[in-house]
Amino acid sequence: PPLWAHCHTCKRCVPRRDHHCGLYAVCIGEHNRRPHIALLVSAVIGMTPHTIVQFKLRYDSIPRTVSAAFSPPFPLLSHPSAV
Repeated sequence: PPLWAHCHTCKRCVPRRDHHCGLYAVCIGEHNRRPHIALLVSAVIGMTPHTIVQFKLRYDSIPRTVSAAFSPPFPLLSHPSAV
């Protein structure tokens, strides 16, 4: 049928197949695209606070002589003494 694709990993035909996901061990297609997008969005939202904290911890560990000439890419993450 049109808009169907065969997956050589699953050995199945999938409507509107996008790709075979190794995490789910299934093909992402018409029937499971929304849950897949929801997982990706929630993963990004979940990792954002951790990434900010890690960036801040690493930025604060830079010696002040070096970081005085360095302008942080995010002003909200700058060290209080540098403001």
